[in-house]
Amino acid sequence: MGFLIIMNNKYDNLKFTASVLALVSLLLGALLLTFVPRGTANQVADVSSGLVGNDSDEQKRAAKASITAASERPKTEHRTESLRKVYSQSAASENQHFEPWASQEVEQFEQLLRQELDSDKPSPTASQWLDLGWVVYRNVSQGTVFIAEHKSRRVGRGLYAIRTTTAKAIMLQAPHRFFDQMTGVIARKLFDEHTVRAAAWNTMHRSKFDVAHQDNSFFNVFTKVTTEVYPDLMNVQLHGFDNSDVRATISQPEKPLAIVSNATGFPSGATKRLARELKSLWGSNRVWLFPHETRELGATTNAQGSLMRKSGNKNFFHVELAREIRDQLTKSKKKRTELFRVFSSSLLLQ
Repeated sequence: MGFLIIMNNKYDNLKFTASVLALVSLLLGALLLTFVPRGTANQVADVSSGLVGNDSDEQKRAAKASITAASERPKTEHRTESLRKVYSQSAASENQHFEPWASQEVEQFEQLLRQELDSDKPSPTASQWLDLGWVVYRNVSQGTVFIAEHKSRRVGRGLYAIRTTTAKAIMLQAPHRFFDQMTGVIARKLFDEHTVRAAAWNTMHRSKFDVAHQDNSFFNVFTKVTTEVYPDLMNVQLHGFDNSDVRATISQPEKPLAIVSNATGFPSGATKRLARELKSLWGSNRVWLFPHETRELGATTNAQGSLMRKSGNKNFFHVELAREIRDQLTKSKKKRTELFRVFSSSLLLQ
Protein backbone atom coordinates (compact mmCIF):
# COMPACT_ATOMS: atom_id res chain seq x y z
CA MET A 1 0.00 0.00 0.00
CA GLY A 2 2.81 2.41 0.90
CA PHE A 3 4.50 1.55 -2.35
CA LEU A 4 1.38 2.54 -4.34
CA ILE A 5 1.10 5.85 -2.48
CA ILE A 6 4.73 6.67 -3.30
CA MET A 7 4.22 5.79 -6.97
CA ASN A 8 1.08 7.96 -7.16
CA ASN A 9 2.97 10.86 -5.60
CA LYS A 10 5.74 10.47 -8.15
CA TYR A 11 3.17 10.35 -10.94
CA ASP A 12 1.50 13.51 -9.65
CA ASN A 13 4.89 15.22 -9.40
CA LEU A 14 5.71 14.28 -12.98
CA LYS A 15 2.38 15.64 -14.19
CA PHE A 16 2.96 18.85 -12.24
CA THR A 17 6.49 19.19 -13.67
CA ALA A 18 5.25 18.59 -17.21
CA SER A 19 2.53 21.20 -16.76
CA VAL A 20 5.05 23.75 -15.47
CA LEU A 21 7.40 23.05 -18.39
CA ALA A 22 4.55 23.44 -20.91
CA LEU A 23 3.53 26.75 -19.33
CA VAL A 24 7.13 28.02 -19.39
CA SER A 25 7.44 26.96 -23.05
CA LEU A 26 4.30 28.89 -23.97
CA LEU A 27 5.48 32.00 -22.09
CA LEU A 28 8.90 31.86 -23.79
CA GLY A 29 7.21 31.47 -27.18
CA ALA A 30 5.04 34.51 -26.55
CA LEU A 31 8.04 36.57 -25.44
CA LEU A 32 10.00 35.57 -28.52
CA LEU A 33 7.13 36.51 -30.84
CA THR A 34 6.90 39.87 -29.09
CA PHE A 35 10.57 40.84 -29.29
CA VAL A 36 11.88 39.07 -32.39
CA PRO A 37 12.02 41.33 -35.51
CA ARG A 38 8.93 41.16 -37.65
CA GLY A 39 10.67 39.49 -40.60
CA THR A 40 11.52 36.39 -38.54
CA ALA A 41 8.38 36.10 -36.43
CA ASN A 42 6.85 33.58 -38.78
CA GLN A 43 9.95 31.40 -38.54
CA VAL A 44 9.73 31.40 -34.74
CA ALA A 45 6.06 30.45 -34.97
CA ASP A 46 7.02 27.55 -37.21
CA VAL A 47 9.61 26.29 -34.70
CA SER A 48 7.20 26.49 -31.75
CA SER A 49 4.53 24.61 -33.69
CA GLY A 50 6.92 21.84 -34.63
CA LEU A 51 6.96 22.52 -38.39
CA VAL A 52 10.68 23.11 -38.75
CA GLY A 53 12.62 19.89 -38.92
CA ASN A 54 9.57 17.80 -39.81
CA ASP A 55 9.93 15.77 -43.00
CA SER A 56 6.29 16.12 -44.06
CA ASP A 57 6.08 17.78 -47.50
CA GLU A 58 2.78 19.37 -46.59
CA GLN A 59 4.23 20.85 -43.41
CA LYS A 60 7.29 22.11 -45.26
CA ARG A 61 5.08 23.88 -47.80
CA ALA A 62 3.05 25.39 -44.98
CA ALA A 63 6.21 26.59 -43.25
CA LYS A 64 7.54 28.14 -46.46
CA ALA A 65 4.23 29.84 -47.19
CA SER A 66 4.02 31.34 -43.72
CA ILE A 67 7.48 32.84 -44.09
CA THR A 68 6.95 34.36 -47.57
CA ALA A 69 3.31 35.39 -47.54
CA ALA A 70 3.78 38.44 -45.32
CA SER A 71 5.60 40.47 -47.97
CA GLU A 72 6.37 40.59 -51.70
CA ARG A 73 9.61 42.43 -51.14
CA PRO A 74 12.33 41.01 -53.42
CA LYS A 75 14.67 38.56 -51.71
CA THR A 76 17.58 39.38 -54.04
CA GLU A 77 18.86 42.28 -56.10
CA HIS A 78 19.50 39.86 -58.99
CA ARG A 79 16.06 38.46 -59.69
CA THR A 80 16.15 36.73 -63.07
CA GLU A 81 13.49 35.69 -65.54
CA SER A 82 13.34 35.08 -69.28
CA LEU A 83 12.25 37.99 -71.45
CA ARG A 84 9.67 35.70 -73.03
CA LYS A 85 7.94 35.13 -69.70
CA VAL A 86 8.21 38.75 -68.57
CA TYR A 87 6.80 39.87 -71.93
CA SER A 88 3.90 37.39 -71.81
CA GLN A 89 2.85 38.66 -68.37
CA SER A 90 3.30 42.37 -69.03
CA ALA A 91 0.00 43.33 -70.66
CA ALA A 92 -2.47 45.45 -68.75
CA SER A 93 -5.88 43.90 -68.20
CA GLU A 94 -8.42 44.48 -70.97
CA ASN A 95 -10.65 45.97 -68.28
CA GLN A 96 -7.96 48.42 -67.19
CA HIS A 97 -8.79 52.00 -68.08
CA PHE A 98 -6.08 54.55 -68.66
CA GLU A 99 -5.59 56.90 -65.74
CA PRO A 100 -3.16 59.82 -66.18
CA TRP A 101 -0.10 59.49 -63.96
CA ALA A 102 1.45 62.26 -61.91
CA SER A 103 4.43 64.03 -63.43
CA GLN A 104 6.36 63.25 -60.24
CA GLU A 105 5.97 59.53 -60.94
CA VAL A 106 7.48 59.96 -64.41
CA GLU A 107 10.35 62.02 -62.97
CA GLN A 108 11.11 59.35 -60.36
CA PHE A 109 11.16 56.71 -63.08
CA GLU A 110 13.64 58.78 -65.06
CA GLN A 111 15.91 59.17 -62.02
CA LEU A 112 16.00 55.42 -61.36
CA LEU A 113 16.52 54.63 -65.05
CA ARG A 114 19.49 57.01 -65.28
CA GLN A 115 20.96 55.41 -62.18
CA GLU A 116 20.37 51.94 -63.68
CA LEU A 117 22.33 52.90 -66.80
CA ASP A 118 25.14 54.73 -65.01
CA SER A 119 28.02 52.26 -64.77
CA ASP A 120 29.81 54.51 -62.25
CA LYS A 121 27.00 54.29 -59.71
CA PRO A 122 25.37 51.38 -57.89
CA SER A 123 22.15 50.21 -59.48
CA PRO A 124 18.89 51.14 -57.76
CA THR A 125 17.71 48.52 -55.31
CA ALA A 126 14.85 46.25 -56.24
CA SER A 127 12.89 47.85 -53.41
CA GLN A 128 13.35 51.31 -54.92
CA TRP A 129 11.84 50.07 -58.16
CA LEU A 130 9.06 48.29 -56.30
CA ASP A 131 8.14 51.44 -54.41
CA LEU A 132 7.25 52.98 -57.81
CA GLY A 133 5.30 49.92 -58.93
CA TRP A 134 8.01 48.28 -61.03
CA VAL A 135 9.82 44.92 -60.92
CA VAL A 136 13.42 44.79 -62.13
CA TYR A 137 14.99 41.58 -63.45
CA ARG A 138 18.78 41.59 -63.68
CA ASN A 139 20.67 38.73 -65.30
CA VAL A 140 24.30 39.47 -64.46
CA SER A 141 25.75 36.63 -66.55
CA GLN A 142 23.89 37.80 -69.68
CA GLY A 143 24.14 41.51 -68.91
CA THR A 144 20.42 42.15 -69.33
CA VAL A 145 17.98 44.25 -67.32
CA PHE A 146 14.20 44.02 -67.74
CA ILE A 147 11.95 46.64 -66.15
CA ALA A 148 8.31 45.59 -65.95
CA GLU A 149 5.21 46.91 -64.26
CA HIS A 150 4.35 45.11 -61.04
CA LYS A 151 1.24 42.96 -61.41
CA SER A 152 -0.66 45.34 -59.12
CA ARG A 153 0.25 48.37 -61.30
CA ARG A 154 -0.10 47.25 -64.93
CA VAL A 155 -1.56 50.50 -66.16
CA GLY A 156 0.09 51.06 -69.54
CA ARG A 157 3.49 52.43 -68.54
CA GLY A 158 5.41 49.99 -70.75
CA LEU A 159 7.97 47.17 -70.66
CA TYR A 160 11.68 47.85 -71.15
CA ALA A 161 14.83 45.82 -71.80
CA ILE A 162 18.47 46.91 -71.71
CA ARG A 163 21.68 45.06 -72.51
CA THR A 164 24.46 46.51 -70.35
CA THR A 165 27.31 44.46 -71.85
CA THR A 166 28.77 44.80 -75.35
CA ALA A 167 25.94 45.33 -77.82
CA LYS A 168 25.05 46.79 -81.21
CA ALA A 169 23.90 50.40 -81.06
CA ILE A 170 20.34 49.46 -81.98
CA MET A 171 17.13 50.00 -80.02
CA LEU A 172 13.93 48.27 -81.09
CA GLN A 173 10.52 49.65 -80.19
CA ALA A 174 7.05 48.16 -80.64
CA PRO A 175 4.63 50.85 -79.45
CA HIS A 176 1.51 49.15 -80.90
CA ARG A 177 2.12 45.50 -80.12
CA PHE A 178 -1.59 44.64 -79.68
CA PHE A 179 -2.91 46.59 -82.67
CA ASP A 180 0.07 45.93 -84.99
CA GLN A 181 0.05 42.23 -84.30
CA MET A 182 3.34 40.33 -84.05
CA THR A 183 5.52 43.47 -83.98
CA GLY A 184 6.07 42.98 -80.24
CA VAL A 185 7.05 39.33 -80.63
CA ILE A 186 9.42 40.17 -83.49
CA ALA A 187 11.16 42.82 -81.34
CA ARG A 188 11.34 40.41 -78.38
CA LYS A 189 12.86 37.63 -80.46
CA LEU A 190 15.38 39.97 -82.08
CA PHE A 191 16.46 41.18 -78.62
CA ASP A 192 16.88 37.59 -77.40
CA GLU A 193 18.70 36.35 -80.51
CA HIS A 194 21.01 39.28 -81.22
CA THR A 195 23.02 41.84 -79.29
CA VAL A 196 20.39 44.57 -79.38
CA ARG A 197 21.19 47.37 -76.92
CA ALA A 198 17.64 48.20 -75.81
CA ALA A 199 13.99 47.51 -76.52
CA ALA A 200 10.61 48.91 -75.50
CA TRP A 201 7.01 47.72 -75.75
CA ASN A 202 3.64 49.24 -74.92
CA THR A 203 1.54 47.39 -72.34
CA MET A 204 -1.89 48.90 -73.06
CA HIS A 205 -3.82 48.97 -76.32
CA ARG A 206 -3.32 52.12 -78.37
CA SER A 207 -7.08 52.79 -78.32
CA LYS A 208 -6.72 53.58 -74.60
CA PHE A 209 -3.27 55.17 -74.59
CA ASP A 210 -1.07 55.55 -77.67
CA VAL A 211 2.55 55.86 -76.54
CA ALA A 212 3.66 56.72 -80.09
CA HIS A 213 1.59 59.91 -80.01
CA GLN A 214 1.83 61.05 -76.39
CA ASP A 215 4.61 63.23 -75.03
CA ASN A 216 4.03 62.62 -71.33
CA SER A 217 4.79 58.91 -71.15
CA PHE A 218 7.27 56.51 -69.62
CA PHE A 219 7.90 55.27 -73.16
CA ASN A 220 9.14 58.72 -74.12
CA VAL A 221 11.28 58.95 -70.99
CA PHE A 222 12.90 55.59 -71.81
CA THR A 223 13.62 56.85 -75.35
CA LYS A 224 15.07 60.10 -74.03
CA VAL A 225 17.34 58.52 -71.41
CA THR A 226 18.69 55.65 -73.51
CA THR A 227 19.50 57.88 -76.48
CA GLU A 228 21.29 60.31 -74.16
CA VAL A 229 23.28 57.61 -72.38
CA TYR A 230 24.04 55.90 -75.73
CA PRO A 231 24.16 58.86 -78.19
CA ASP A 232 24.99 56.65 -81.20
CA LEU A 233 21.89 54.51 -80.62
CA MET A 234 19.73 53.85 -83.70
CA ASN A 235 16.07 53.71 -82.74
CA VAL A 236 14.15 51.37 -85.06
CA GLN A 237 10.42 51.45 -84.42
CA LEU A 238 8.38 48.54 -85.80
CA HIS A 239 4.78 48.97 -86.94
CA GLY A 240 2.24 46.97 -88.92
CA PHE A 241 -0.01 48.06 -91.78
CA ASP A 242 -2.58 46.75 -94.22
CA ASN A 243 -0.97 46.99 -97.66
CA SER A 244 -4.17 46.32 -99.61
CA ASP A 245 -5.11 49.96 -100.06
CA VAL A 246 -1.87 51.91 -99.59
CA ARG A 247 -1.19 54.23 -102.51
CA ALA A 248 2.11 54.79 -104.30
CA THR A 249 3.31 58.06 -105.77
CA ILE A 250 4.20 56.22 -108.98
CA SER A 251 2.75 53.03 -110.44
CA GLN A 252 4.07 49.91 -108.69
CA PRO A 253 3.57 46.33 -109.93
CA GLU A 254 3.25 44.92 -106.39
CA LYS A 255 2.01 45.96 -102.98
CA PRO A 256 4.74 46.83 -100.45
CA LEU A 257 6.02 44.59 -97.70
CA ALA A 258 7.51 47.59 -95.90
CA ILE A 259 7.43 51.38 -95.82
CA VAL A 260 10.49 53.15 -94.44
CA SER A 261 10.76 56.70 -93.13
CA ASN A 262 12.59 58.84 -90.59
CA ALA A 263 9.30 60.53 -89.59
CA THR A 264 10.04 63.58 -91.74
CA GLY A 265 9.52 64.51 -95.37
CA PHE A 266 13.30 64.54 -95.90
CA PRO A 267 14.82 61.04 -95.55
CA SER A 268 18.37 61.00 -94.26
CA GLY A 269 21.22 59.10 -95.88
CA ALA A 270 20.86 56.32 -93.31
CA THR A 271 17.11 56.09 -94.02
CA LYS A 272 17.79 55.74 -97.74
CA ARG A 273 20.42 53.06 -97.08
CA LEU A 274 17.97 51.13 -94.90
CA ALA A 275 15.31 51.24 -97.63
CA ARG A 276 17.83 50.27 -100.30
CA GLU A 277 19.09 47.23 -98.39
CA LEU A 278 15.57 46.10 -97.54
CA LYS A 279 14.77 46.34 -101.26
CA SER A 280 17.74 44.06 -101.94
CA LEU A 281 16.43 41.62 -99.34
CA TRP A 282 12.69 41.63 -100.11
CA GLY A 283 12.45 43.02 -103.66
CA SER A 284 12.92 46.46 -105.21
CA ASN A 285 9.18 47.00 -105.64
CA ARG A 286 8.26 45.59 -102.23
CA VAL A 287 9.89 48.28 -100.06
CA TRP A 288 8.78 51.90 -100.41
CA LEU A 289 10.58 54.98 -99.13
CA PHE A 290 8.51 57.81 -97.67
CA PRO A 291 7.74 60.32 -99.15
CA HIS A 292 9.34 59.45 -102.52
CA GLU A 293 7.41 56.24 -103.26
CA THR A 294 4.38 56.83 -101.07
CA ARG A 295 3.02 59.74 -99.11
CA GLU A 296 1.29 57.50 -96.57
CA LEU A 297 2.42 56.09 -93.21
CA GLY A 298 5.38 58.44 -92.85
CA ALA A 299 4.95 58.87 -89.06
CA THR A 300 5.44 62.63 -89.19
CA THR A 301 3.54 63.05 -85.89
CA ASN A 302 5.39 60.27 -84.04
CA ALA A 303 6.25 61.35 -80.48
CA GLN A 304 9.58 59.52 -80.24
CA GLY A 305 10.75 60.80 -83.63
CA SER A 306 9.83 64.35 -82.62
CA LEU A 307 11.55 63.98 -79.23
CA MET A 308 14.80 62.79 -80.79
CA ARG A 309 14.83 65.49 -83.48
CA LYS A 310 14.32 68.23 -80.89
CA SER A 311 17.44 67.01 -79.08
CA GLY A 312 19.42 67.04 -82.33
CA ASN A 313 19.36 63.27 -82.72
CA LYS A 314 18.48 62.11 -86.26
CA ASN A 315 18.73 58.38 -85.57
CA PHE A 316 15.01 57.55 -85.64
CA PHE A 317 13.69 55.05 -88.19
CA HIS A 318 10.05 54.12 -88.68
CA VAL A 319 9.46 50.75 -90.36
CA GLU A 320 5.96 49.68 -91.35
CA LEU A 321 5.63 45.93 -91.98
CA ALA A 322 2.84 44.23 -93.93
CA ARG A 323 1.11 41.19 -92.48
CA GLU A 324 2.85 38.83 -94.91
CA ILE A 325 6.35 39.77 -93.76
CA ARG A 326 5.34 39.91 -90.10
CA ASP A 327 4.17 36.31 -90.37
CA GLN A 328 7.51 35.29 -91.87
CA LEU A 329 9.58 37.18 -89.31
CA THR A 330 7.61 35.70 -86.42
CA LYS A 331 8.08 32.12 -87.61
CA SER A 332 11.56 32.18 -89.14
CA LYS A 333 14.76 32.80 -87.20
CA LYS A 334 16.59 32.95 -90.54
CA LYS A 335 14.36 35.82 -91.69
CA ARG A 336 14.93 37.67 -88.42
CA THR A 337 18.70 37.24 -88.72
CA GLU A 338 18.59 38.65 -92.27
CA LEU A 339 16.62 41.66 -91.02
CA PHE A 340 19.02 42.29 -88.16
CA ARG A 341 21.97 42.14 -90.55
CA VAL A 342 20.29 44.82 -92.67
CA PHE A 343 19.83 47.02 -89.59
CA SER A 344 23.49 46.57 -88.67
CA SER A 345 24.89 47.08 -92.16
CA SER A 346 22.75 50.03 -93.20
CA LEU A 347 22.44 51.91 -89.92
CA LEU A 348 25.75 51.05 -88.26
CA LEU A 349 27.67 50.53 -91.53
CA GLN A 350 28.89 47.16 -90.25
